[in-house]
Amino acid sequence: KHHISYVKWDYNRNVTDAWSCGLTKDRQAEFSHRYALGLYDLCERIVEANPEVFFEGCSSGGGRFDPAILYYFPQVWTSDNTDAEDRTLIQYGTSMVYPLSTMSCHVSVVPNHQTGRITRMDTRADIAHLGATGYELDTTAFSDEDRECVRRQIEEYHEIEELVLDGDLYRTENPMESNYFGFMLVSKDKKEAFLTAYRRLGHANGEVKRLKVCGLDKDIYYYVKELDSTFLGATLMNVGLLPVFDKGDFKTVKYHFMSLDI
Repeated sequence: KHHISYVKWDYNRNVTDAWSCGLTKDRQAEFSHRYALGLYDLCERIVEANPEVFFEGCSSGGGRFDPAILYYFPQVWTSDNTDAEDRTLIQYGTSMVYPLSTMSCHVSVVPNHQTGRITRMDTRADIAHLGATGYELDTTAFSDEDRECVRRQIEEYHEIEELVLDGDLYRTENPMESNYFGFMLVSKDKKEAFLTAYRRLGHANGEVKRLKVCGLDKDIYYYVKELDSTFLGATLMNVGLLPVFDKGDFKTVKYHFMSLDI
């Protein structure tokens, strides 16, 4: 009767006593499996009875971020840790099994409530926009500059939303093995692509970093908006790009590729 259209099904209590009085001693090992089947049965009944409601699941506690749960909850809160630096690791690892469209990724306040780390608004948004994005902070505390920044970020996300939801993902930099993180999203027809690269720590007289570009059509010319230049796909993939990161730590660069055939 309240016309609810969205439910976040939170879960912050893991099962510490995995035992059932309904099972004999020699069948207690069935508990976890039966719990999962019972959860799916409950979700089936609730979702079928409320087809107009969008349910978002939660990965915490009960380990509910699994392929089967996506049948009921097509989007899952990836982690309570919203720190942009930690999120590069979390989202990189999660992407090994789950598409970006299933991962809720939010811009949160700084200093981060868990790590105390301070990252600029653009960096937080650039990482959060590599998934089902959102903002979870007190907007009443925004300055005029903050409001304008968020407006611009949302406009930028809408430009790449189809790539996030339906594009092919190429992992260009592994943050678990290097100072960098990189995701490249490419449309199915290879006529549009978007690359986000992140540098964790800045160093004086640091290295010249060459970004790999993946997934393009080698025979198509692409206009790169941020460079105001056109390159052949083969050139971009074989030579790559030399990004210019701002001074400081936790910085990002982005490149939007548009086929001249569009």
